[in-house]
Amino acid sequence: MLLNELDKDISPLLGKNFGIPGNYFNPGKMGSYFQSLEQVKNNFELLNLLLNEKKEYLPNLAILIKMLSNALDLEKGIYITF
Repeated sequence: MLLNELDKDISPLLGKNFGIPGNYFNPGKMGSYFQSLEQVKNNFELLNLLLNEKKEYLPNLAILIKMLSNALDLEKGIYITF
């Protein structure tokens, strides 16, 4: 839903892979993604703009918004792995 709504190639939930195609950093072998502090800021702003237009998405995005907000409060990026 987010990729379609925001017309983005990189997921605002996950972030970007690290490494080169075919040899990404992925210690758990199920996915490993990073967002820099700048990406966290941009994704937080994008999601808030989306929610201003489509408030019905709030229940689906509340946890993601909270996660990004916490990272911003700490002035940190995010590492997501599975």
